[in-house]
Amino acid sequence: MKANALIQTIDNTLTILGPLAGGSVVMLMGGINALCFDVFSFILSAGILYALPKSRKPRTRKITLTFLKNDILEGAKYSFHQKVIFSGSLMFFITNFALNMFEANYIFYMTKALGYPLIDATIALSIGGIGALIAGPVSSLIVERFRAGMLLSISTVLAGLSTLLLLINTNYLYIGVILVLVSFFGTINVITYFTLRQRTVPSEQLGRVVAVTRMVSYASIPIGSWFGGLLLNQGISMAWVILIAGVVRTGAGIGAGMSPLAHER
Repeated sequence: MKANALIQTIDNTLTILGPLAGGSVVMLMGGINALCFDVFSFILSAGILYALPKSRKPRTRKITLTFLKNDILEGAKYSFHQKVIFSGSLMFFITNFALNMFEANYIFYMTKALGYPLIDATIALSIGGIGALIAGPVSSLIVERFRAGMLLSISTVLAGLSTLLLLINTNYLYIGVILVLVSFFGTINVITYFTLRQRTVPSEQLGRVVAVTRMVSYASIPIGSWFGGLLLNQGISMAWVILIAGVVRTGAGIGAGMSPLAHER
C-alpha cells in the first residue's frame, strides 16, 4: 500500500508540473513544434528506460501470440470469477467514461468556451494536481483502516459530486480548486483499488489480472472522450457535459456500494 501511495505521489508531482511546462512550451514554440518536442521526450524516455540496469536475466521463453492469448484468457477467467475485483474494474470503466467526457474537452472549454488564455487553463489544471499529490500520503493513513469497498464507493461518489461543483462558477482559480477535490478523491480511488488487488490476487496471477482489469477499466477512455466531443459538436453546452459526467460518476459510486465490492472483507 505504501508503495502504491509513493508511486502515485511521484506521478502526481509530475502531473502538477506537466501542464505548466506543456503550456509554456506551446506558447514559446507553437503547436507543431511542441508536438515534435513531445515526440522527442517520449523517445528520450524510452532510451532512459532501456538503459536502466537489469535486475535479473531476461526470460528465455519465447513469447508468441498464442502465449499472450492464453495469458489474457487465464487472467480474464480469474478476474471474472473474482466478483470483488471485477466489480472494481467495472466501476472504473464507468468512472473513466465520465472523467474523460470532461477532461478530453478541458482545453476547449477553458480557451474557447470561457475565453481564458492557455496559461490560465494550464494553471487551473496544475492546481488540480495538488489534490492528487495530497491523496498519496493521506491514503497511506486511511486505506488500511477502512474497508476497501467502502472507500472505493464513497470516494467515487465524492469525486462525482465534486465534478458537479464546476457548474457553480467559471473562474479559472475556482475551477482549479474544484479539480483539487476531483483529483484527490480519484487518487484515493486508484490507490485503494491497487492495494485491494495486490492483497487479494495471488502473486502468480497478479500480472495477468492487472492486464485484464486495466483493459476493462481503460476501454471507456476513448468512448467517454468521443461522447463528450460529440455532445459539444451537436451544440450542447459544456455545462450539460459536466452535469452528465458528474451524475454518471456519482452513480458509479452508488452502484459500487451495492455490488460485491461493498461486501469485501
